[in-house]
Amino acid sequence: MSTYALLAFFLGGVGAHKFYFGQIGIGVLYAVFVWTFIPSLIGLIETFLSGDAVKSKNLQIAQEVFEEIQLLRD
Repeated sequence: MSTYALLAFFLGGVGAHKFYFGQIGIGVLYAVFVWTFIPSLIGLIETFLSGDAVKSKNLQIAQEVFEEIQLLRD
C-alpha cells in the first residue's frame, strides 16, 4: 500500500493525502469541510482508487528529473 493510500485512509477527512500530492487548494477544501464527514467518505473511496493517480504522479516526477538531468548534461 502506498503512502498516498495510507494517508487517504487514515487522514483523508482532513485532506492529508491531497497535501502530500501537492494539491494544496483541494487539501484546504477537505480541511474546511471536515465537519461534514464528506471528505472522509471521499478519502475512503480514494484509498481504493489511488493506484492510477500514484502511477501518473510518479511518472510526472520521473519525467521532471530526467529533464533536469538532461539540462545538466548539456
